Amino acid sequence: MGEPAVEVLEPVRFTLELREVVRLLGYTPGRRPPTPPVAARIEEMVAESRGLVEPRGCYGLKTLAEVPASGPFRGAERIAFSVTTIGPGVERRVAELSARGETLRALILDAVGSASVEAVTDVVNAEICRRIGQAGVYTSRRISPGYRSWPIEGQVEIFRLLPSRQSGVTLKPTFFMEPRKSVSAAISIGRQVSHSKYVAICAYCNLRDCAFRREPKPGDPEAAAHA
Repeated sequence: MGEPAVEVLEPVRFTLELREVVRLLGYTPGRRPPTPPVAARIEEMVAESRGLVEPRGCYGLKTLAEVPASGPFRGAERIAFSVTTIGPGVERRVAELSARGETLRALILDAVGSASVEAVTDVVNAEICRRIGQAGVYTSRRISPGYRSWPIEGQVEIFRLLPSRQSGVTLKPTFFMEPRKSVSAAISIGRQVSHSKYVAICAYCNLRDCAFRREPKPGDPEAAAHA
């Protein structure tokens, strides 16, 4: 088809949402915000993170016939697999801060790293959708191995297509990734695919009482289902 087997995006330009960092720290923006000293520390660690992140992403496409039947790809014609990361800089700095007893700074920087890699993944997700953008063809919400009906062993298929030399991420025997601040995911593509503007992975997670759950915004198709 003339499409490259793997598309590498480096660096990935992303926007970090401060409210997402605040949410990951257990605060509720607008209702239970962080205290001024904590808010100041958050801004400090966000600024420091800019010199630590190395945002990178890659993705590749496969036909449904080329992927395992165990994946949650019903109705898809093609699957876009992706791996994104912010590199090891943030987690190394978190380890340094923790070793020095600077627990608050370490905790905040870890949350900044988590929010950053999700933002990078959103950008790569949008690039896949832009590339696929054809009339009558839809893309699903992204999902990662280990969620719902997709076993964690699905990581192996992703890394066969997107090996470390291209993704910058190594899959460990435990199926965890290194650097730790990395995300692997898949998007279904096709005319019969259920599609939505709401792409948060929480839509596929069974942990309804999770303190870090991202709920749909008012007006999104899933909002009624989550009410």
